[in-house]
Amino acid sequence: MTEIETMHVKPNPGHLVRDPETREALPPAGKEVPWSTYWRRRLLDGSIQASTPPAREEDKPAPGTSVATEAPASGNRPKRGEK
Repeated sequence: MTEIETMHVKPNPGHLVRDPETREALPPAGKEVPWSTYWRRRLLDGSIQASTPPAREEDKPAPGTSVATEAPASGNRPKRGEK
């Protein structure tokens, strides 16, 4: 069997888009849908946009822990000639 290609989509502001299989409105945060001619038409007519899925709970850091981040290379240093 071939694997069905899926894509995460969400409705554009002001659009109510229904899932053709469930007849339910697409949630504002979007959802993973099988990539079909229906969803391709919704993308082309501007009703939806391709999006990235929200982070899963297991991907989020545990409460009380911090995520290490690097400071930008330029930082907040003054430019040459400024004090």
